[in-house]
Amino acid sequence: MLFISPAVKLFYPMKKLFLRTLLPVVAAWVLASTSQTVLGQSVSFTTNSYYVTLPWIQTTTANAIAADVFGTGRPAIISYLTVMINFGNGTFATNAFYSAGGIIGSVVAADVNMDGKLDLIAVGSDKCTVLTNFNFGSFGSNATINAGGNCAVTSDLNNDGKPDLLIGGNTNVFIFTNNGSGRFGSNATLNVLGPVFAMAVADVNSDGSVDLIIANKNNASLTVFTNNGGGVLVSNATWAAGGGKSFAAADVNGDGLVDLITPYNLGTPGLRVLTNNGSGTFGSNATLRIPAGNGVFVISEVVAADLNGDGWVDLVGRDGTQSTDIIAVWTNSAYGFAYDGKISAGAGSSDMLLSMSVADLNGDNKPDLVLGNNANFVTVLLNTTLFASPPLNIFSAGNQSVLYWNGPAPDSVLQVTTNLNNPNWITVTNGKPITGVMLPQTSPNQFYRLISQ
Repeated sequence: MLFISPAVKLFYPMKKLFLRTLLPVVAAWVLASTSQTVLGQSVSFTTNSYYVTLPWIQTTTANAIAADVFGTGRPAIISYLTVMINFGNGTFATNAFYSAGGIIGSVVAADVNMDGKLDLIAVGSDKCTVLTNFNFGSFGSNATINAGGNCAVTSDLNNDGKPDLLIGGNTNVFIFTNNGSGRFGSNATLNVLGPVFAMAVADVNSDGSVDLIIANKNNASLTVFTNNGGGVLVSNATWAAGGGKSFAAADVNGDGLVDLITPYNLGTPGLRVLTNNGSGTFGSNATLRIPAGNGVFVISEVVAADLNGDGWVDLVGRDGTQSTDIIAVWTNSAYGFAYDGKISAGAGSSDMLLSMSVADLNGDNKPDLVLGNNANFVTVLLNTTLFASPPLNIFSAGNQSVLYWNGPAPDSVLQVTTNLNNPNWITVTNGKPITGVMLPQTSPNQFYRLISQ
């Protein structure tokens, strides 16, 4: 038993303690989580594939994305311009198909006209088409941009509150400024090593403005363009990364800075982690390898997300060169990354077009995966990992005390008892996911625990 103050006492039967300064107001007993965070906890998925009807000119469902175009809080899947509605439990059905008049390389979702609904931008080889979301999921062509490419991203580069459009081509990145109505005007052209098949925007130097990172396919490198604060991007530096078609931008070491992760296939397939030094420049931190003999030929794509709910960003690599995709997972912890294993799912992806994305598809607060395939299918991987319960904390101020934990705990329930010898604990609930409760100010003393289901 630990005495924190004359009036507040916490009882922790676990090995790992997380304590905060408490004010001596209310007498309460708190039992810590019966399931502690597991470092490197194994990740699991269930998989389902959905047939997508494509026009004759389109031969692959690669570049499937997830976006809440219906405004329901449930991400739909958009495979090129086939929109698949989400029934809420992570199952999907085709809702509508839209045409942009030619082969589409990728699709981006963003609220370009500031009406609260996500619109679609279809990127073709010689033009981009903006499809306005008129009625949450019903689209119509709004404008055509006379510039094409391989991929695109949207972001407010000039801090005017409107998302601008960046298109990655073979030797250039084209920047178009949004006028607020969903129409774009040419702003600048950046010369790149290219071709560009992957881009991301993030504040890499912590100056409050978003910068641009691109992957150069031909020389397997990443280039960072720094934002001067007014929307002008200036080349900062280029780093050899061993990939060139895909990368992820995420804080993998918990220092609050955006790091870069890229496929790295020199020797045994794996990933290369480039750590941000704080000024927007990067240094190689680690190379993560897949154990030899695992049947993985090459890692062509990578995404980052906390797959097991332990607060650390994990990494997913995809080998899409085979008839059946291989998804490799590295779990992260305070001790670094550990290879967690692989699963087979999907039907391969194009060598040129990237098609793996992350979203919570069934509302359980766990990141799921969406894969576009070479065939007429989209594969959904629902995350079934059992999340460990986070530590319980107590905060007191004035005459109030709150028992809380950091973030949703989808696999856990809060329970209370007044007698530790009684095995029948009472579940605390208010009819929806909760992250804390007010503590009673009267006796008897109560014991609380957050327990995995």
